[in-house]
Amino acid sequence: MTTGIEYEIRTLADFEKIPPNKLQSCLDDFRFWLLLIKTTESMPEVVCDALGVADSQIEFDRESFVWIDDGIAGLGDIAFTVDGAEIGRVKFCEHQA
Repeated sequence: MTTGIEYEIRTLADFEKIPPNKLQSCLDDFRFWLLLIKTTESMPEVVCDALGVADSQIEFDRESFVWIDDGIAGLGDIAFTVDGAEIGRVKFCEHQA
């Protein structure tokens, strides 16, 4: 699991919680997240198989975005939940500190 300060973004005003010197990093990750949810109709079968769930059970949370200030550019992983409980994570890349 990635460590760092977590910021939950539910409204535009929530971006004000991000320190000014970190805002660009947050916005870059937010942009990637938006592209990801817009271009993914359904989760790839291999991800669902790995998590042991049916494709229809997994949806992206379109109500909020959690940005973790880990000092590393880009999304390191994404958490998947079913009924609010995390069921697994998929890594996008190996981060080096």
